[in-house]
Formats: sequence, structure tokens, C-alpha cells
Amino acid sequence: LLKKEGSEHGRHLTQYFHLFLMYANLGLPERTQLLKLNVPAMFMLVALDEGPGPPIKYQYAELGKLYSVVSLLVRCCDVSKYMQSSISGTPPLTNPHGDPVCQQPIMP
Repeated sequence: LLKKEGSEHGRHLTQYFHLFLMYANLGLPERTQLLKLNVPAMFMLVALDEGPGPPIKYQYAELGKLYSVVSLLVRCCDVSKYMQSSISGTPPLTNPHGDPVCQQPIMP
């Protein structure tokens, strides 16, 4: 849909992204599948109008659900290699925003 008709149906993208959010909330296997399919990266490209298809024609497309899906999936990943402390010489603190459902990171 994003590659072909996403730009034409910008008014309905909220429902499209809500479907992904509901799917991701089903559990860890679903989140793993979405991460392996590189959904967060693709969704962020859509949000920046650089997605797999033409830019969204609807000027005020609501992308809140898109950001919710990306947030949910990223919080299940190990992001420690990207972290650094603001205090020089001090190791970074653990991520307080990690998803409590994911006891172990799904992807490195």
C-alpha cells in the first residue's frame, strides 16, 4: 500500500498505522517480525516524505500512530551502543524507557 497507493489515501493512513500498532501489541513474535521487515525505518521514511512511494498528498496527515509503532519497536531493541553519558568519563545509565514486556532485547 505504501509503495503504490499511500499518497492517494493520506486521509486514511491513521487506520493503516493503527493496524500495525495493534499487530505489534499482540506480542514479541509480532514485534520481532516487524523489526526483521525493517518497519521502523520504512515508517520514518514515510514520515519524512522520502518513503517507498510518492509523497503523501494529504497535507495534514496524522502520523501519531506511525510514531507509536516506531517507538514501541525501538524500545524492544538494544540501543546501548548508541548511548553516551553527558558526564565525561561516566558510563551511561540504563534506558528508563525500555519496554517492560521485552525482558531481553529482540534485536541488537
